[in-house]
Amino acid sequence: MHAQDWKERIAEHITIFDDLRRRVTDRLVLRTAVGVNNLRKSMDKLLNELTTPSSQWQKNVTILEKKEGKEWIADDEKLKQVLKATQDPSLDLRGLTQPGQGGSMSRDPLKAIREEILLDLEDLCAKNRDMFEVKLEFHTAKLRDTVESSATRIIKALDGPHDRLLNEVRPQPTAFQHDC
Repeated sequence: MHAQDWKERIAEHITIFDDLRRRVTDRLVLRTAVGVNNLRKSMDKLLNELTTPSSQWQKNVTILEKKEGKEWIADDEKLKQVLKATQDPSLDLRGLTQPGQGGSMSRDPLKAIREEILLDLEDLCAKNRDMFEVKLEFHTAKLRDTVESSATRIIKALDGPHDRLLNEVRPQPTAFQHDC
């Protein structure tokens, strides 16, 4: 008689555990879906920002480019105007000099900028690929950590007597099993 009671009690706990496991799985799937949706929204926003000029300097460059055509690349003064319109703080426009005018750089900086502007898209992508991969690895690890911490937090919230049963019944892995 006691065996039947224990069997029913254990079956009840198994049903509760299965229900909790299903709920945890559903929540993890939902959380992952929300993360993927947020990632898609971020990508859409990024693509939108890449294709439409939104800040004033982008609008200024677009206006200059429409006004001058592609001739601004070959003309040093027009190139300087476009560079000023970008308002890029990393550019020291005071240091941009014509070759032979006693600039501090041995190489003409306008020539270097012009060469970079004229680089093929594949070459530009190859040049920036390493930095992209480093940033991608960083954000992938961050996303993985977020998912793992969410799963851990959910599992810890569900801690209870069933954990003791699992830990007592489930054999502990040996050192050999950890290495596999």
